[in-house]
Amino acid sequence: MLALIHDNTIISTIHAGGWFGLPDGSRASPAQDGWTNGTYRLAAILPADAVPEGKQVISTSVELIDGQPHYVNVLEDAEPEQLPPLTARQLRLGLVAAGILPSQVDTAIAAIPDTNDRAVAEIEWEYASQFERDHPLIEQVGTALGLTSEQIDTMWQAAMASKQGLIISLSMTYEFRSYS
Repeated sequence: MLALIHDNTIISTIHAGGWFGLPDGSRASPAQDGWTNGTYRLAAILPADAVPEGKQVISTSVELIDGQPHYVNVLEDAEPEQLPPLTARQLRLGLVAAGILPSQVDTAIAAIPDTNDRAVAEIEWEYASQFERDHPLIEQVGTALGLTSEQIDTMWQAAMASKQGLIISLSMTYEFRSYS
């Protein structure tokens, strides 16, 4: 893309090659970097800076920086990636792999002061078929066990990865048995 510039102001952006219109109604050609007629000039638009990790682009504009047009990104904090749910089995195996026994989770739940909240937590822990990372119980029990949110995320990702290993293991067992 090229920027049409007049008096250090970007008038418009145009595609390179062929004819292009000027604000006074006249047309010019070819549209290429470095074209000028003494009043207007065309310049290639330089790329925007790299987007830092943890940020996302919400809009992009073209601005003159030191007389050269550049794409400029407006950034905001990126939404953290949503971790997929874990099965109850994956969660419990992930806890054991991290050195946390199910009985420790039982103890943390038993320490919840409100009777109704404790009963709900016990039901969730015992009967949920899957667990969502953003469920309040995950953070509450994690905190009671002395875990940070980052440590919980790391354990969650490790538990997800162990599922892949289990699938490979089961697949190999099946293949072995099918050849016997």
